[in-house]
Amino acid sequence: MFTLKKSIPLLSILATLTIASAAYAANDAINLAYQDAKATGSLVTDFSVFENDKANARTDWQNNQTWQYLVVGVTLKSAENISAAYEIHGSDYGNWAHVSASKGGVWAFQSDHKILDRYNTATVRTIESLTSRW
Repeated sequence: MFTLKKSIPLLSILATLTIASAAYAANDAINLAYQDAKATGSLVTDFSVFENDKANARTDWQNNQTWQYLVVGVTLKSAENISAAYEIHGSDYGNWAHVSASKGGVWAFQSDHKILDRYNTATVRTIESLTSRW
């Protein structure tokens, strides 16, 4: 026979599992290379049902090296669903590059990690992308 008193432990376990599964986090990394220059790009995401979705994209030179004629760059974008165009949240470049974003209702974050010409940043020497989906 069903009684509320007997069902409370089962309902509390079910509620805990539902709330715990309402978030998803991912970490991705990629290596970039142009001639002897090597860099690492990373995308760290945190998707949540009850809060804003968050992403941090970063590109750094490997082994703390810097290059006289090159810089690293990163661009962070998000899309609200599978058919939506990606919206740019920001770009950065230098001896290291970092962009973060916080937005609700995100289906996917995408980061473009680049090695650029220091004196003409429109000249991309190499580019790699990372995508994290809900």
